[in-house]
Amino acid sequence: FIFKPASPAAAPTCLDKPASAYHSELLRVLGCLHQLTAAALSLPADYFERFYSPHAEVSLRLAYYPALSASEQASSAVRYGEHTDYTGFTLLSQDESDLGEEGAGGLQVKLRSGHWHALQPVRGCFVVNIGDLYEVWTNGRWRSTVHRVMKPPAGSASAAAPRLSIPFFTGPHNEAVIEALPTCVDEEHPPLYEPV
Repeated sequence: FIFKPASPAAAPTCLDKPASAYHSELLRVLGCLHQLTAAALSLPADYFERFYSPHAEVSLRLAYYPALSASEQASSAVRYGEHTDYTGFTLLSQDESDLGEEGAGGLQVKLRSGHWHALQPVRGCFVVNIGDLYEVWTNGRWRSTVHRVMKPPAGSASAAAPRLSIPFFTGPHNEAVIEALPTCVDEEHPPLYEPV
């Protein structure tokens, strides 16, 4: 693990084994997602392996949001503003204290209608966000997931408690060239994006 901002204290070694095991399982889940993606896009099951082998560019983070101070509760700021992830899939272990209700704080995704939808955590499940690379790969057929993290209402129990989410950002190896997949382009659907 890399701790940001840099801490003068040494990283806790008690995380080494469980984090390594979790990381390995996330790579296995990612492989399953790639097989499902290939099937959904009429590609061979192993299509994405060439982009993620031998070393995918992945990042496992512990996103800690401390309890909000009184002044932070009173502000109009959000915990993490509207954005998309620029990589491939993001597998997110959502904080179980997120209520999944509008106005309650926590993770929200933007629907095609432009409305925001709060996500209810489901124990043992991941939220899977589509990143910008898949929008390029699918030639716009799949759109990047626009999402944000809202702060809980002032004076609520959630505002006085910390929040932890664990995102796993996944991307292909650095030499990979990402361009529209062969099953996502034709005469009626020319490539929308330059290769990256």
